[in-house]
Amino acid sequence: MDKILVSPDGDVTITNDGATILERMHVDHQVAKLMVELSSSQDDEIGDGTTGVVVLAGSLLEQAEKLLARGIHPVRIAEGYEKAADVAMYVCYFVICLIFLKFVLCMFSHLLGHHLCTVNN
Repeated sequence: MDKILVSPDGDVTITNDGATILERMHVDHQVAKLMVELSSSQDDEIGDGTTGVVVLAGSLLEQAEKLLARGIHPVRIAEGYEKAADVAMYVCYFVICLIFLKFVLCMFSHLLGHHLCTVNN
């Protein structure tokens, strides 16, 4: 959905790009500045997914706030997030290995004339 942005000097921009919206905002809060930098980095590195990374980071911060309210030390929260990231990377690696294994098995079955795998067009 397109958004209309009006700058203090009256310039009008219409966009649906999360990075553009965040980059044009004037923020003073340090965390908000980090979110803008996060969006910009995502845009520079990948070129897409800027809104998604900000929403994900916002959700992680929201959950961290709840943990802080329960008296959990910020370092422990960060360690937990690092462990969760390690598990997520392991799961992604495992899924990639399964996909590759299926590909190799399909190729061998095709070479042997068994045609165990089908390709959907």
